[in-house]
Amino acid sequence: MVTFIRMGGVYIGNINFICRTKQTSVVAFSLVRRGDVSGEIEGTTKAFIFGGQSYYGAENDTDEYEPDTWTSKTSMPGSLYGNAATTLNGYVYVCAGEDGNTKTKVNWEYYTDTWTSKTEMPSPTRHDLIAFALLNKGYYEGGITYGSVILGDNDEYDPDSWTSKTNGPAARDHAGSAINDKGYVYYSQHTSEYTPGLDGWATKTNMPSPSRSGHAAATVNDKGYVFGGYGTSFMTDCDEYDPDSWSSKTSMPSPGRREFDAAEIFNKAYVFCGDSGSSFKMDDCDRYEPDIDTWTSMTSAPAPPREEEAAASL
Repeated sequence: MVTFIRMGGVYIGNINFICRTKQTSVVAFSLVRRGDVSGEIEGTTKAFIFGGQSYYGAENDTDEYEPDTWTSKTSMPGSLYGNAATTLNGYVYVCAGEDGNTKTKVNWEYYTDTWTSKTEMPSPTRHDLIAFALLNKGYYEGGITYGSVILGDNDEYDPDSWTSKTNGPAARDHAGSAINDKGYVYYSQHTSEYTPGLDGWATKTNMPSPSRSGHAAATVNDKGYVFGGYGTSFMTDCDEYDPDSWSSKTSMPSPGRREFDAAEIFNKAYVFCGDSGSSFKMDDCDRYEPDIDTWTSMTSAPAPPREEEAAASL
């Protein structure tokens, strides 16, 4: 199941989420039938991307994607990039990020195309955090605060209250997803597993080489997928995680990218936007079908091209 996007759902049973990863990343999430935001949820019919950084700076756009059509929706209350999102019981929560001048700890609820301010995250302010949903609660991991300090925080959100939980085994600001009611953080080349009932972490098998940043992740059919990022170059890699083993799959369409998001819709993963080098921002939307290990380029996201947006599925 998927629980979103370093820069990864709607709840149906359990939600899986995709966290969007990036070098300075935003988290993305997808709705899954399981209990977290980065995964796949049967019944998930659409995804949303929120904000991001364009050539003009931080954006406040809310764009709905119902394959293969995009629709602009009510903008967020403010402009953000490097933010994170999760879906809990049909409500989407967009948290933290930068507004172009300062890092934040905002928490905005999105429901029926309406935004409501909710209780802010615990300090410190941050961007490029990881998010996933487990058992109807959102978990927000790591991120980057002032002075480029990478955090190890693990904050649980049970609408509308926050609880600090056991920190992860390392500071991190990359991607994550949820699989079968456990959260997985994919950082650099490391994989860590979080079990909410025990409030405990376990170190799992490393991802394939190379170490990377700015990648995105999603869960589809009880497997995690890590896409792209920056290693020794901008990557197109697609790596499948079937706890606790990794397999390399067909690469994403070129160009390689980082600072993008991913979400699950109808047992397929979608990757949105990103940075393909020299700060070249993208509006690409590409679909991955795990059952046949095949990629298809879809209709591009609405203007402007962007990176470090958050994503979620419903």
